[in-house]
Amino acid sequence: MFYKNSGKGCLSAHFSCGVVERVLNVAWELQVGVTSLFRKVFGHGRRHGACDAGIGGGKGVDAEKAFDAFLDCRPEFFAVLRDEGPAFGASEVVSPAPDLAGEGMTETAKVTFAAPIDVDGIRLLKYSQMKAAGQPDAWWWGFVTDRAPKDLADAIRVREPTAEFFVQGEVIFRVIEEGKSGGGTASARTMMINESGNPNQSLVLCIVTSDLMGDMTSLPDVSGMFRQ
Repeated sequence: MFYKNSGKGCLSAHFSCGVVERVLNVAWELQVGVTSLFRKVFGHGRRHGACDAGIGGGKGVDAEKAFDAFLDCRPEFFAVLRDEGPAFGASEVVSPAPDLAGEGMTETAKVTFAAPIDVDGIRLLKYSQMKAAGQPDAWWWGFVTDRAPKDLADAIRVREPTAEFFVQGEVIFRVIEEGKSGGGTASARTMMINESGNPNQSLVLCIVTSDLMGDMTSLPDVSGMFRQ
């Protein structure tokens, strides 16, 4: 289900309009300075349907298990990915990733899969993660897929029928949890879906502020999770 982030269209079965507005404003501020970096890095891959006929896409319950854990946008995802990472068949791991290292960005990494990973029709092409400095700091992690943003949101709702998505500008957000960071600073656990720069692909990213990351103080090493 999609909602506009304005006026009477701001409806939610789980959050008040005030909460939605506040969390989306936080998520919007977090993503503005980073989206252009992701588009530059991931927006020039092959178009959907252009894979070599001789290369079969990866598939299996291991990758599905990791993707389902990803949809919660919780730090527990990384433990699942550490167990299931080999199912993704990484062909290249870059850490740190200089082309993601914009102002305030650290712990950058990107992973390219040898072949698209099929999760019930959602094809995962690449993975990336980074930490963004702010008040509070925020962690980003997610995938490049072969779906346009709205198509991807629809596909996610097939896996999670209660998921709600809000449209702000050209970006689709999912509000998962409002944080309770002290000192008047806002915090949130959100998912962002945005164009990658390729009209047939999109980025789906978890954006989570540090107060909602439990005991985690840094992102795990991608080489250890994907084990080339």
